[in-house]
Amino acid sequence: MRVARSEEEAEAHAAQVFAKLAKPATGESGAIAVRAALDGQESDGAGEQVGTPMNAALSSFCFFATGAFFPLIPYILGLTGLTAIIVAAAIVGVALLFTGGVVGILSGQPPMPRALRQLLVGFGAAGVTYLLGLLFGTSVS
Repeated sequence: MRVARSEEEAEAHAAQVFAKLAKPATGESGAIAVRAALDGQESDGAGEQVGTPMNAALSSFCFFATGAFFPLIPYILGLTGLTAIIVAAAIVGVALLFTGGVVGILSGQPPMPRALRQLLVGFGAAGVTYLLGLLFGTSVS
């Protein structure tokens, strides 16, 4: 990483980095594309390990647990019935759009299509889960 010697040089470097980030990644890992844009160094990513398997497992657990908490918020706040379901769906929808957008940015792709895809997949999975519950005759009492 280089250090800018003047304000003009810093602004020119920032413009160059943002121009690289605005271009979609082509055939390479998004993390490598972002690293190359920020550091100015190209890397094939081979042999690079970021973190440890234990840290990956712990962070995965924490993110999934956090994600599972979002649909519970309306019920914790005392809402019930259809109102709670609508509020939970809205909260989850915003969270899905946010995470999809972040994935798009980190992979060097436009965030909106990634956000919408994440929303579709998330609500699709919830719909399939609901339909399987109906098929097997489960109910919430």
